[in-house]
Amino acid sequence: NHAVVMPDSDIDSVVNQLIGAAFGSSGQRCMAISVAVLVGDVLADKFIEKIRLVSNGLRVGAFNNTDNDFGPVVTREHKKKIEALITSAEDDGAEIVVDGRLFKPSDDLHGGFFLGPTVIDKTEIWMESYKEEIFGPVLLVIEADTLEEAIQIINENPYGNGTSIFTASGAAA
Repeated sequence: NHAVVMPDSDIDSVVNQLIGAAFGSSGQRCMAISVAVLVGDVLADKFIEKIRLVSNGLRVGAFNNTDNDFGPVVTREHKKKIEALITSAEDDGAEIVVDGRLFKPSDDLHGGFFLGPTVIDKTEIWMESYKEEIFGPVLLVIEADTLEEAIQIINENPYGNGTSIFTASGAAA
């Protein structure tokens, strides 16, 4: 699932919404937003810095502790798959802005399959990390020059239970 972020959108609001959409339920739900498509180059740096800051402040732990923002992924095998897709993005030249592979659970969480939030910038549509449905606490960031290009990117992706757009423009919406 994709979110289009237009240059006229409020970055603080966008980041707050995408944090919940990408990382809620550890990204393991059909309607999780796993890709942010930034339109134009005006907001990219500001968006990345803000999402880095907020993501680094998220608390990962047991689901039954309401102080935590999200919990583990479902199995050891799935955790390994997510980690492999993060690594493939890195190997393909994407930039790992926030690396959930580095998360170290506390001693009381020793049996869970925990990953921290991951934000990957400079993602390209040919990368395996984009082609595969990650289904984990990972947000990929793609840049598009125009709204039309963003729509084309989304329409060419085989996965798509939903798409959202962040904009102040009624015409763009």
